[in-house]
Amino acid sequence: MKNISLVVFISLLMSSLAFSQPTEKLADSLWKQGEFKKALRNYQLVMKQESMASPALLLKMANCASALRNYPAEIYYLNLCYQIAPSKSLQEQIRILANQYNLQGYNFSDLDLLLQYYYQTDDIVVLSGIAISLILVLAMFQSRYKGKQLVYYPLIFLVCIIGFAVANNIQTINQKAIIAFNNTMLMDGPSAASNNITKVSQGHRVTITAKTDVWYKVTWLNNTAYIHSKNLLLLPR
Repeated sequence: MKNISLVVFISLLMSSLAFSQPTEKLADSLWKQGEFKKALRNYQLVMKQESMASPALLLKMANCASALRNYPAEIYYLNLCYQIAPSKSLQEQIRILANQYNLQGYNFSDLDLLLQYYYQTDDIVVLSGIAISLILVLAMFQSRYKGKQLVYYPLIFLVCIIGFAVANNIQTINQKAIIAFNNTMLMDGPSAASNNITKVSQGHRVTITAKTDVWYKVTWLNNTAYIHSKNLLLLPR
């Protein structure tokens, strides 16, 4: 009898936990009812559960933020979506929103779009480069063993090495971040004792160039500044 009671209790507990788990369908339903705040909260919980949010989910979150007139959250989710699924249409949507609220750091270009496409396939590019380099090394050794003159192989191998180095360096540059809070201090050095350059509001986007302890070195209006990490929402590459 005790065993049966325990089974029933566990079943009820599991059912309760399953029911309490946020789902995208529940959030969609809240959205349709005009409960945008609750819908966004549920979308955020769904996002935490997933290893990587889908572009569709991020667009829904951006729409909720727009309905709540929370433009910093809206532009953040649009940027996350752009990192995953870059497109000209998303560029334009982000640019319009940035212009509407006088936000800095949203100057897109064809190169930016190309880099975003690269970030989607960077592992494949790097692995392909390594494979080609290994094939060329084996070919060079085989040619030397057969006594043939090596003319093009060393040059091609050098080009592959340079290309691999460039591809690897791309991973360390151009990471973007969005300022998370109003009255965020931009400093002239990586320290709270440094001089304050200016105060900026939330929603602006900066380019990260380096990190020192808890301080990020960023580019702001073509100048160098430092921002505490707690004041930034990092965008994945």
